[in-house]
Amino acid sequence: MLDLEVTLQLKNLLILACVAFGFGLSYVIWRAPGQNRRAANCLSVSTLVTSVLALVYVLQVENSQARPWLYTLVSLQMLQGPLLYFYTRFQTEPGYSWHWSQLLHLLPAGLFATLWLLQLPLSEQSLLYMDCPAQKDCGQMYQHRLLHRLAAWSSLICYSLLALRLLFPHQRRIKAYYSSIEGVQLHWLMLICGCYLASTATTVIFDLLNYLGSPVMLTGAMMQAFSPFITVLLMVTYGIRQVMVQFEDHSQQPKSPKTDTAESGQVQQFCKEQSSAKKYQTSSLTEQDAKALWQRLQLCMRAEQPHLEAGLKISDLAQSLGVSVNHLSETINGYANLSFYDFINNYRVEEAVRLLTEPKMDFLSVTEIGFQAGFNSNSTFFSQFKSRLQVTPKQYRKQPQSAVMSSQQSG
Repeated sequence: MLDLEVTLQLKNLLILACVAFGFGLSYVIWRAPGQNRRAANCLSVSTLVTSVLALVYVLQVENSQARPWLYTLVSLQMLQGPLLYFYTRFQTEPGYSWHWSQLLHLLPAGLFATLWLLQLPLSEQSLLYMDCPAQKDCGQMYQHRLLHRLAAWSSLICYSLLALRLLFPHQRRIKAYYSSIEGVQLHWLMLICGCYLASTATTVIFDLLNYLGSPVMLTGAMMQAFSPFITVLLMVTYGIRQVMVQFEDHSQQPKSPKTDTAESGQVQQFCKEQSSAKKYQTSSLTEQDAKALWQRLQLCMRAEQPHLEAGLKISDLAQSLGVSVNHLSETINGYANLSFYDFINNYRVEEAVRLLTEPKMDFLSVTEIGFQAGFNSNSTFFSQFKSRLQVTPKQYRKQPQSAVMSSQQSG
């Protein structure tokens, strides 16, 4: 490989710069401390594989006579899909662990690398040889790698869809545990899956045009080479600082509420007395128990205002009430017909409305009002507010008081 003649075109210099960054980043991610080590290691290997594939592209472009065995490394494409899938599982299923049987997902990369070595030296009599209508635009390597390309396309599409199949239920599940989901919603990972699907579909179209003899400026190999710019950028920006999701055990019995001499009030005392009088078991709630818990919950929400705590989790509220997460979730779903996320944010929007119509709060900006109401994201505050009142917080504040009062009464 060292004897290859290179010219280093501008685009290849750019790719090599990204490759060098990717190699260093892969090492940093592997060695960096963190909660979810399995996800981090998966991210590290994925970054390394992407960088190697980009490097192989540069070596191919810089020397058209590159040794055929170099294409063995292109089989690493078969690892990109499984690594994305495993990373998604590690992020969405905290209890997920590695099993040796899962090496089967990585096996195709080795099989196709071996298949390519068996194809050497290349010959038109090979069973995997494919003739092209436009011979001048269809190189020898292209003619012998149809099966390899089909396998790589299928792998990326299938594993991206599998990852999305995990991510969509994850979005619903976290709303049962978190009142603020900005750090755990994994929208950026959905974007990566979408990028894989879109780039693969585009590659198929470009390769088909190339096969038919139509000149194309962008080839599938070039897209593979530039993939580090998108994949590494997204994974570095979000993957490294991704919060590890914790899903509490529904059946876990709550700990006794902590007594705090600084806290006082009838409601807190009432909640403690009720929770100590009866501990819910793991069986389903009776109608009477659910009704009593719903009344206690409403009373505590109004008096103690736990929704003002940014990042409130259902386990925090369940512990303060002395009930299990499962029972609290069942009660909220049954009586409010809402997820915990929507239930808490309803109260936060109510608090924001109160602050926006309070004359002595005029000195606070709309963004500061959102934080005071318990939101820890300005975008979430605006979207939640508008979805419930059909106007933005700024528009709501500018409304005349008479219109505000009538809208509240009609709501």
